[in-house]
Amino acid sequence: AWWRERQKWSGRGQEMAKKDDGKFESERKAIQVVKAACLEQSAEKTRAALLQWASFKQEGRPCRSLSLVERILSQPVPDHAAISAAIWNLDRTLYTTSVEQQTWDGRQFWEIVKPAITAKPPKSHKHAKELPPLYLH
Repeated sequence: AWWRERQKWSGRGQEMAKKDDGKFESERKAIQVVKAACLEQSAEKTRAALLQWASFKQEGRPCRSLSLVERILSQPVPDHAAISAAIWNLDRTLYTTSVEQQTWDGRQFWEIVKPAITAKPPKSHKHAKELPPLYLH
């Protein structure tokens, strides 16, 4: 009888884990959500998706500003002026009530941030340099 109760409780835990709480299981899923929001031409959804992606990149620490997203996106790319301009334009669009908000181009934004958001982190050989010699001569 105890195993039935245990199965009930373990099943509940799995159901709770399956619920979408705004967090992603993988970086790939987070990137897909950012891309979908951009292609929908929705500045609000793009901002939310970028903040969630940045939180994932920071290993769960919440990201609450586009300026932090800009810093994260600028790291893997040598020329980040276009990324800075695109983030600034997105931020301006979000806080504008005029026609500018309706003319924001999500497709162009995606093309600008895609290389940075999909960049692989550089391989670090830092650990090999930090190890002391195995044998002292």
